[in-house]
Amino acid sequence: MLSDFNKDGKLDISSSSNQVALGNGDVTFRTPITIDHKPPEDGYDSIAAADLNNDGWTDLVLTDYQDDALYILLNNHHLGFTPSKVEDDNGPWRLSWRISTTTATSTRWS
Repeated sequence: MLSDFNKDGKLDISSSSNQVALGNGDVTFRTPITIDHKPPEDGYDSIAAADLNNDGWTDLVLTDYQDDALYILLNNHHLGFTPSKVEDDNGPWRLSWRISTTTATSTRWS
């Protein structure tokens, strides 16, 4: 997944292998850093990037099909991500979620 995670104007790359490599701006990347220090035992299966909490920074959504789990990692603006608890508001397979962290107020979208 390509995005500018540290807002330096250079594309960075993240992967479901639990790593982000910051871009050098010349089609090369720095040594990858760990995204989540407590990933699922069997790893992540897919990844998406978007600004989920409207703070102007790119966040990550990761899935673990083995455990039927969705992980939200909010960009902490300091070259890292804060894992967030995801709660299903409407039962299985409905697109409404509540996200909460210890550092931010709850965000909800449908």
